[in-house]
Amino acid sequence: MTRLALILAFASALLVSPRRAAAGGWTQREGGFYGKLSGRLYLGDAAFGPQGQRVPTPSFVQGQLDLYLEVGVHERVTVVGRLTPWGRARIDGRHADYLGPMVAGARVGLITEGRLRLALQGTYGYAAPALGRDVLWEDTVTVDGEAIPTIYRPAIENHRVEAQVQVGRSFMIRQTPGWVTGDLGVRLNTGFLHALTGYAQVGVSPWRFRFDLHVSVYEPFFRTLTVANVPGVGDTRYLGMGLGVAFAITEHVGLTVDADGVFYAQSNAHSPSLNLGIEGRL
Repeated sequence: MTRLALILAFASALLVSPRRAAAGGWTQREGGFYGKLSGRLYLGDAAFGPQGQRVPTPSFVQGQLDLYLEVGVHERVTVVGRLTPWGRARIDGRHADYLGPMVAGARVGLITEGRLRLALQGTYGYAAPALGRDVLWEDTVTVDGEAIPTIYRPAIENHRVEAQVQVGRSFMIRQTPGWVTGDLGVRLNTGFLHALTGYAQVGVSPWRFRFDLHVSVYEPFFRTLTVANVPGVGDTRYLGMGLGVAFAITEHVGLTVDADGVFYAQSNAHSPSLNLGIEGRL
């Protein structure tokens, strides 16, 4: 099989590396390929209100598939893409399917040699409205005497443009490789409020395992939120946290597990999420 055919076969299956993606300032080598196929699930019976209070709701469950891809077209330029090809949400006996955000862009390395890496990334994305029902559930819930408008919309049509600065540094703990990364960005939306975005991660990779701790920030430029948006699609605010574990089955293929929650949130699901994936690299 030629190298091109091998790359296409791997791309079709989206079987990608046991190591982390090249985000956080790292770019793929020219001709390098990284991709990931994962499934995300969360369920609960409450939301974070617009001031962070707990707002009870009917029981809900939401799951989706996510695809992620990186291709190195130059030692300093990596094309990135993300797609949610299918998702389903259910609450109070109603359900809707949706096609999640489709995002594409490029990462340009400014510092590409040595332990310290620096890059700029720009992306454009589009999210379609839900298929069928737009609003699955809506009510005004009273919490401590306050009436809180509460809504469950699994998807909102939105065009978005995002620019990020990404930095990363690798290190060694004895013979174990590790890394720390940070991203800071601005996201402009047409369907809801613009926002500042941030992400930081620290990780180590002993033997065939990879462990990481990560935090994420979504801040709609300090604007006041007024509605409890149950699934967090649209106007939201949060400081999230998570733990990731990966295991390399072979040199090229690995399995991943991520568990995520929040330190603080407004207008979002009052529920942790679980993500299972398969990843690999050429």
